[in-house]
Amino acid sequence: MKGAAEKDIRSFCAVFLRKQLSGFSEKSFDSQLKNLSPEVLSLIKLSLFQSLEQESESQVRHQVCDAIGEIGGSLFELDNKWPDLIPSIFQLFQSPNIWLQDGALRIIACNIEYQSSEYENYIPALVGVLDLSLKNEHSSLALSGHVLISALLATLAPKQIA
Repeated sequence: MKGAAEKDIRSFCAVFLRKQLSGFSEKSFDSQLKNLSPEVLSLIKLSLFQSLEQESESQVRHQVCDAIGEIGGSLFELDNKWPDLIPSIFQLFQSPNIWLQDGALRIIACNIEYQSSEYENYIPALVGVLDLSLKNEHSSLALSGHVLISALLATLAPKQIA
């Protein structure tokens, strides 16, 4: 992904990787995660975050975020084979780079659907991050904060009517 000069190629790689590895892709795709060696899996995880850090095009960054979120959720269902995912996401918020902060919000918004229980220990941090993003002068960060709020609300159990 990160080595391709053409935006369309990087975009295709992010989407294709997500579809090939996610257990949540369309039925025409069969997740290949269980066929990967631990070494290859580690390389993919590292490369996804490196691609996010180096990508200059917002559309491709968003696709990389979707890939991280869905692949992370798929690995969670396979005995949590990416235990450092959530701490790695929160590290992105420490960056002065707005793109990385935005990426972190987008990854969580995608991933929380698949492993919402894992975020319970991060509620105070999520509240703090959302507060900062909604007050931020960069509209893209505020928008991603709203997207995350919507994703959080979607994970709540419906109220039981007596």
